[in-house]
Amino acid sequence: GVRVPVEDRWHIDGMVIDPFRPGLAYPAETDEEFDLLKASHMKSVLEAFHKATVFVFTLGLTEAWQSKLDGSVFPACPGTVSGIFDKEKHEFKNFSVEEISQDLTIFIELLRKSNPNVRFVITVSPVPLVATATKSHVLLASTYSKSVLRVVAEQVSNQIENVFYFPAFEIITGPQAPFEYFESDRRNVSELGVAEVMNSLLKGLKTSGSEVPALQIETKQNTKSKAGRLISEISRRIARAECDEAMMDKNL
Repeated sequence: GVRVPVEDRWHIDGMVIDPFRPGLAYPAETDEEFDLLKASHMKSVLEAFHKATVFVFTLGLTEAWQSKLDGSVFPACPGTVSGIFDKEKHEFKNFSVEEISQDLTIFIELLRKSNPNVRFVITVSPVPLVATATKSHVLLASTYSKSVLRVVAEQVSNQIENVFYFPAFEIITGPQAPFEYFESDRRNVSELGVAEVMNSLLKGLKTSGSEVPALQIETKQNTKSKAGRLISEISRRIARAECDEAMMDKNL
C-alpha cells in the first residue's frame, strides 16, 4: 500500500498479466483472480521481510525498462516475456552508481522501519549480460554494469550499519578462479563454482561469538554426512536456478 503503480496489470489474450511478474506459469484469467493472487503474493513477501534476520540481496545488472508514467521499473522489457511495448509509456534506463546506491539505501531504511534488527548481506552476480540495450558491445556493457554494482555494494556496506559485502563475484570471476567455475557457455556459474561460494560463506559465519564449523562439499571422496548432503543439495539447486534474466530468455 506504500505505492501503487499506474500500470499495475496487462490484459493479454484473455489473461491478466502482472507487469512485475510477467513470467508466471499460470496467470490470472480475471481481475478478481489477479487481485487475490497478488494480495496473497504480497502477504508472503511482507511476512518474509518482517521475519527475516538476515536479508541476502544480489545485485544483478544496471539495465532496465521503466514506466514513463511513474518511474516503475519492470523486470523485463514489456513485449518480451509478456505485454506490449509502447514507446509512449516505456523507456530504457541504464542506472548509475548514484541512482542505485540511493535506491538500495532507501529500501534498507524502509525495511528497517518494520524490521529494525534485520542485517544485510550484499553480493554482486558474476553472471555477465547476455545482451544489451545500449549502443555498446555486450562485453563493454557487462563490464560497466558489474563495475557500477560493485561500487554500490562497497559504498552501501561501508556507510550503513549491519550491511556486509560478500565477495561471490570475486570468487567466481577473479584471476585465481579455476576455469571450471563457469559452465561451457562461459556465462552460467557451474555447480562447482556455486559450491565454492556457499562453502566460503559458511566458513565465514559466526554465531554468539563462535565460528561455525565449515561444511565440506560432498564429493566422491568424502563421507556423505548429513551436512555434506545438505550443502550439496543447496549448491545444486542454486546452480539450476539461473538469474531471472536468463529464465526469461527463451533462446537460452
